[in-house]
Amino acid sequence: MSLVTFTAGQTLAAADLNNNFSESTHTALTIIPVTATYELNIAPQTGSTAGNTNAWVGQVVIPFKITVNKISIIVSLVGTAGTLDLSLYSEDGQTRLFSVTTATISATGIITTAVSSVVVQPGIYYIMLNPNDTANITTYFWGNQSNPFNVISGFIKDVVSEPVIQGDLTIAAGTPPTTFSPIALTAALYKTLICRLDN
Repeated sequence: MSLVTFTAGQTLAAADLNNNFSESTHTALTIIPVTATYELNIAPQTGSTAGNTNAWVGQVVIPFKITVNKISIIVSLVGTAGTLDLSLYSEDGQTRLFSVTTATISATGIITTAVSSVVVQPGIYYIMLNPNDTANITTYFWGNQSNPFNVISGFIKDVVSEPVIQGDLTIAAGTPPTTFSPIALTAALYKTLICRLDN
């Protein structure tokens, strides 16, 4: 490819641009999606996922393209052994990119679940976690508690008629919805799952 120098006032054709610029094709092998309400110096929080009609939902940023073959979480406590559903949705909640069920979790540590080679483009998404049956599993969620990220008067929910950034969603027992409306979330702290995506 040769480099073309443009002069002031010169009209650029699309072909000219194509000869000088190329789209980044970087594909990540590993990503830990970061919450949209990230706060410095706020430690991760643990949360118990008891109640199979409640899903924990939070907005995350995925900065690079990745083909997801695995999703991992860290379990810190097992009250009642069981399985969890882990699902990823588009920013508007209208496309579910994947939804997988863990193996039975009966011990603490890293839990990795296979995903069927799903291509995820850079963007903003919602990550959802819900327990199945009587599973009571404690895992880690992004910490956020200060203004402007609290639920009393903050960006999580207080922009009128706009999506809630994180919160609870009532679902059919142990059944991640195919779609959901982010506006329908009940805002709450510590609802954005910390997870790791791997190729």
